[in-house]
Amino acid sequence: MEINELFNLKDSNYPVNKLVEEENVFKHLTKRLGIFFGVLAVLFGVAAIIDDDYVMLGAIIISAGLTLILLLFLLIESFTLFSKKKNTLAKTNLIVIGISILIGGIIVLENL
Repeated sequence: MEINELFNLKDSNYPVNKLVEEENVFKHLTKRLGIFFGVLAVLFGVAAIIDDDYVMLGAIIISAGLTLILLLFLLIESFTLFSKKKNTLAKTNLIVIGISILIGGIIVLENL
């Protein structure tokens, strides 16, 4: 970049060092949950093709572990989003965590 371009950027209202991003909640959730459900679909698809009870049990255990990893990732990401002042995306992550814990709790209490 030439010196003249730098001075032109300094005089303009365009933010030089700041990356301006739009907080799109739908795109944010679609990326995370889409990848998660895609991995689960492949996992259970392979387990259904093999058609063994122990393989399906293993797929269920792996999916429970992946769910816990996703929730931990969303929790850590919500802290980083709060620090970046992207409160809408951080609150969305916390709402997804709350809904999944609520659904998991209902499933566990229903089967007692």
